[in-house]
Amino acid sequence: MSERKLQKYLKRPLPSIIGTKTHTPVVLTDRKCFNLWDQVSNQIELEIRWWCKSSRTSVKGYDWLKQNIAQQIGRLDNIHLYVWLGTCDLTNYDGKFISLSTEENKIQQITDTFQEIIELLKPYPACKITFLEIPSYSILDFNAHKQHDNPSTFKHHRNN
Repeated sequence: MSERKLQKYLKRPLPSIIGTKTHTPVVLTDRKCFNLWDQVSNQIELEIRWWCKSSRTSVKGYDWLKQNIAQQIGRLDNIHLYVWLGTCDLTNYDGKFISLSTEENKIQQITDTFQEIIELLKPYPACKITFLEIPSYSILDFNAHKQHDNPSTFKHHRNN
């Protein structure tokens, strides 16, 4: 979707929501949430809970969830967990710039961890889970935005 189409879409009014809230939406993610929660513009979006931490890999997300899920469900009742992890598994970050990870079996590790998250939620049958797609973005563009001296060295990492 082009940026122009996205802007047009975002200007459309939200449809009316009818009914009673049955689940609290919760997003388990890395630092992507910090940019999103600043964009909250209505009461419905304020209901979203963000469980985020910079540099959170899928394994770190699972570990956090394992330690906190019982307490959080006790506090929020039924949740709909949106898992938006994996970006930090597939990239390396040196504090300013990113590059693709060269480690083998990363996809299998993410898949295995997601399966563990599913198993972790089984004792809570009223809770729902959805895995969100990892966004495609350009490592070259990210590093250029971060003012890398020679961002074209990341051209082979171009993802879009």
